[in-house]
Amino acid sequence: MAASKVSGNATLDQPYGLCRDHDLYFAAAFLPEDPSRASVVTLHNSINLPTDLSDANSQKKPATCWDWAVGDTSGITRLRLFAGPKAMDVLASIHATAADGKPTGPSLQPLIQFGWMTILATPLYWVLRFLNEHGVPNWGWDIIIVTIVFNLLMLPTRLMMMKSSLKMMRIQPKVDALKKRYAHLKVSDPSGPR
Repeated sequence: MAASKVSGNATLDQPYGLCRDHDLYFAAAFLPEDPSRASVVTLHNSINLPTDLSDANSQKKPATCWDWAVGDTSGITRLRLFAGPKAMDVLASIHATAADGKPTGPSLQPLIQFGWMTILATPLYWVLRFLNEHGVPNWGWDIIIVTIVFNLLMLPTRLMMMKSSLKMMRIQPKVDALKKRYAHLKVSDPSGPR
């Protein structure tokens, strides 16, 4: 649910297959057993927090708290709860309740978002994961290995760029001499070099 729809202490009655909240690494999701009777209660409060957390008597500053709870309009609430880290396999295995009452609805995998670099990040993730499962079971070493392999693949391009740069360095004195010799002429002057 979008934050703009959350209002203070409102009850929203409509079919909810899941209600979730997540940050970069962790997620929490309520998956009602009967989405057609699900209700979401939103809470919007503010609490006063000290500006200096080490001194409880420091000046207080209000902080906004958004919260929500899921219930069932019949009075009996049955739901599944996921709360934990965003592990790709785990989120892909958890599905919301479909219209037939079976957990075959959409999975929680879309909670993992790689951002605007998805085109590069997704294959890189799968390469790192493959290496982690079939090679070195340490994510840190896997990143180092992938970095080394990538740099080795880019080595021919870097060597060509270095050769080109060296050629430019060799002819740079000649280019500078020509610039100095014809510095007094305009670009459009017909008496300049051809």
